[in-house]
Amino acid sequence: MEKNLGNLIKSVRLEKNLTQEELAALCDITKSAVEKTENNQSVSIFTLEFICQSLDIRFSN
Repeated sequence: MEKNLGNLIKSVRLEKNLTQEELAALCDITKSAVEKTENNQSVSIFTLEFICQSLDIRFSN
């Protein structure tokens, strides 16, 4: 599997036994935003930050 942010997010989400819907609810975003992030489509930096914080992924510039 190619290493990229979307794959990392999906991998951590699955390790934590969360569905895309559950992660979206934790982040107060849409399931579509989670899907876009995991598929490496364009999402806002705020969406990435919410997801990374919810999954305890270190997010830095």
